Amino acid sequence: MLKIENLHCKIGNFYLKNINLEIRKTEYFVLLGPTGSGKTTLLKCILGLNKITSGKIFTDDKEITNFPPEKRNIGFLPQNYLLFPNMNVFENIAFGLKIKKKSDETKNEVIKIAKLLNIGTLLNRGINNLSGGEAQRVSLARALVIKPKVLLLDEPFSAIHEGLKSELWFELKNILKTLQIPTVHITHNLDEGYAVADKMGVIIDGKLAQQGYPNEIFSKPENSAVAGFLGLKNIFEGQIISQDGQKILLEYKGIKIIADSNIKKLEIGQKINPVRDGVSRRDISNKVKFCIRPDAIKVIKAGYLIREELKENLFDAQIISSYFFSDTCIMKLRILSGGEHPVFSARFPSLIYKRYNLSDGLKIKIAFWKEGIIMLTK
Repeated sequence: MLKIENLHCKIGNFYLKNINLEIRKTEYFVLLGPTGSGKTTLLKCILGLNKITSGKIFTDDKEITNFPPEKRNIGFLPQNYLLFPNMNVFENIAFGLKIKKKSDETKNEVIKIAKLLNIGTLLNRGINNLSGGEAQRVSLARALVIKPKVLLLDEPFSAIHEGLKSELWFELKNILKTLQIPTVHITHNLDEGYAVADKMGVIIDGKLAQQGYPNEIFSKPENSAVAGFLGLKNIFEGQIISQDGQKILLEYKGIKIIADSNIKKLEIGQKINPVRDGVSRRDISNKVKFCIRPDAIKVIKAGYLIREELKENLFDAQIISSYFFSDTCIMKLRILSGGEHPVFSARFPSLIYKRYNLSDGLKIKIAFWKEGIIMLTK
């Protein structure tokens, strides 16, 4: 178990601010964040390489805040693996035990962990003759052979060939689940993080902006900073017009959008003013940021029945532009049904684009899926 309480750290002009985190035994925790957000700084605090300003760090309910790095019993897989080129694979792994002589105990431990990681046949090989994936396993073996209380992984797949990454994601997680070691894995790769995490957090500008289960964070980011990092488009500021039970009526650039109020509780300052004489009273307290997920914008094919959940947010639109990736299409759409003709981004499989005979300039009907309309706190 790893527990961090109210951690603050200042490195030059950069601050980690009030980090609180608890990772249970066997839990695989992924810390996401853009470059320079504080991911590696936090890892160095846990390792004891950065001196914290205030706060506490625990492993297995034992405080290690003031322990030197070598007394913390924390395994670490650095981004560039840091293998010793003058040692072979066996010697690199054994170095983690800090035993120079190849005693029977050391040999058995090295062979055991090498077998678990499928590198048993590489023990006599030189480091310069390893592939990227093999080097990663050797470095991981060195971190695991000491039987750490916690394992820290710093961008562990950054040096791995793209074609191998996804296969290795699940392989690594399964190995660590077998060993039942609480793990902190930092990355800026969203697919990687979502694939392996039991739980995850997003760190931005030194603050842990959100943490929870992957599906919660990706489907319901709490604020615009998290939504922006996750690559979500269509982040706007609108006006809350009214609320009726579970429904909120928003206005953005003259168009009305219906969202579910249970997606995110309204802030105290965002009071709903009553409607008088058929006209809603509006003030600054009714302004709210919201996001419409690009994959929640649906193209309605002519002649097909419209699903009930899509009828409330139905609009005429025109395709401004289309961009294609390997299996995905991104379209810019201008709303034509009233208002100031705002522009939204939509994403869906390229196959749909071809099947519906879509093209730039074409006028179509679209709908916003309510579950994909997210109310943001900031």
